[in-house]
This record gives sequence, C-alpha cells and structure tokens, in this order.
Amino acid sequence: EAILPLRRGSDGRLGVGAGPGGRPVAVTVNIATPDAASFRKSEAQVTASLARAVARGQRAL
Repeated sequence: EAILPLRRGSDGRLGVGAGPGGRPVAVTVNIATPDAASFRKSEAQVTASLARAVARGQRAL
C-alpha cells in the first residue's frame, strides 16, 4: 500500500505524479521604491519572504 500523488499529464491521462524536478518556474519581482537606501536595509527580509512564498507555491504544484 502507498499514498501517491495523482496528476494529469499533458495528454490528459491520470497517473502518479512525479516529485520535484518538473518544469522550471520563472519568478519576476519588480520593486519600486523612492528610498533605495532603506530598501537595501530590508533586502534580506524581502528575500526571505520571497523564498518562503516560492517554496509554498512549489508545494502547491
């Protein structure tokens, strides 16, 4: 017995879903700020937040 994720392939057939290693996903983030110096101070926080959001999105695929 096993619990396996099922996914539809590009041909519409249902099958066991593969793990990580699927198609690469491009994420583009545009940041506009009037104060670049203050952004540089918070850049690590923004980067960490984006990394968490991308990880959550990958789990949802």
